[in-house]
Amino acid sequence: MKASIHISDRQTDLLVKFFSSDTYIRQLIESLKDTSFTIDLEKLIKDSLALTTGFTPEEVNSITRAIISLLIFRNSNGKPLEDTVNSVVASLKESGSEETEILEEDYTKVERNLLKILDIENLTVSAKAMTLAFRAKNSFIKADVLTEMLPIFIEADEKPKAAIISYQLNIIYIDNGEQNEISLKMDQAEVDGLIDELQKVKGKTTALQNFLHSTDLTYIENI
Repeated sequence: MKASIHISDRQTDLLVKFFSSDTYIRQLIESLKDTSFTIDLEKLIKDSLALTTGFTPEEVNSITRAIISLLIFRNSNGKPLEDTVNSVVASLKESGSEETEILEEDYTKVERNLLKILDIENLTVSAKAMTLAFRAKNSFIKADVLTEMLPIFIEADEKPKAAIISYQLNIIYIDNGEQNEISLKMDQAEVDGLIDELQKVKGKTTALQNFLHSTDLTYIENI
């Protein structure tokens, strides 16, 4: 399936304002200079944009989401960077509000600055890492375990004869953009088995981290 990108009229005006400004782009590049690869690409870009003046928090959020979309598009469409940027600029020209006049020289500046931003290694590698980390259909959000005592009655009007301890594992996850929850009943042996498996995961993670540290690869913590 061919990758494509859609840019709304409102986004176009804001993106042209941002990417046509050499000052904004220079400030963003400067703030990204000493950053590291990260899964949390949104925080990386937001923190960097926070040092750029002239935009409201809502506009910063919009620019951040747009840059992430552009980076993912750049990584997924399989085209050279120049062709990717040409596609983005073409989409910008097709949209845009009628109230805002955008000059051809503005688009030339946008193209030049997009080439700079979409070629920043910290951003492109982080975008790829983020895509790989969350490409599964279901993404884990959080989990909790409900522990309860269940009394065993023989006759309704008598005291319980015994009791069992029951566990319920509740998992919240994202499925195709929607939040869902699944609940699983567990006994003590299953709880112990789950703990053992998680301990094995931690051990394997430590071993892989040690291996990565012995190579020239950068370890990106998946948090």
